[in-house]
Amino acid sequence: MAMNKHDNFFKEELNRAYKREKKLQKEVRRLTQELQKEMNKKEEVYKQFIGEMKHLMLPSDNSASEIIEVKIQKKSKFEKLKEKAIKGSSKAQFSLAVVYSNGLNDVKEDKNEAISWYKKSAKNGNDKAQYNLGVFYESGKFLKQNYEKAIALFEKAAKQNNVKAQYNLAVMYLNGTGIDVDMRKSKYWTQKAMDNNFEKAQVLWDLFELEQAAG
Repeated sequence: MAMNKHDNFFKEELNRAYKREKKLQKEVRRLTQELQKEMNKKEEVYKQFIGEMKHLMLPSDNSASEIIEVKIQKKSKFEKLKEKAIKGSSKAQFSLAVVYSNGLNDVKEDKNEAISWYKKSAKNGNDKAQYNLGVFYESGKFLKQNYEKAIALFEKAAKQNNVKAQYNLAVMYLNGTGIDVDMRKSKYWTQKAMDNNFEKAQVLWDLFELEQAAG
């Protein structure tokens, strides 16, 4: 009689253990399915992001809504601005380029004159002019497309902490735009842009992490 009670006890324990194991297996399957769904979502986001990669490059600071350090001036002040530009002020040269580029202050729009002043400003070390010329060379807008010159100009501006140049460099190295893909350099410039609190750089960094997770 005692043996039967003993046997029944172990049978009940085995039965409970079996049920716990089945429940655990069911939970593991559920968690595995949820994890797989999450990974599939990340893969879809990654594929979508890759498909839109060509649209990541930032535009130039050349539109009237994005003018940097250019104030609407009266004609007499425009002449003073031009005098400063002629004397070699890179800041004045950049401002003059934006004025000609957008036809501000009753000055006739003149893209050739704008490019000329952008080049002078960039040569004198103005990072904003270097950035704009880099955009023009990369896009082929206003200037003949030349990726080598675009990268060189972006790098000059980026080394002066121009965050947009840093970001565009990261995108070019990620895409392999006119150059070999270089993930190390892309991550380097992405990190630099993130250090400068540039929000779009975080999107690139998320892409790197998705790619690593998918790989």
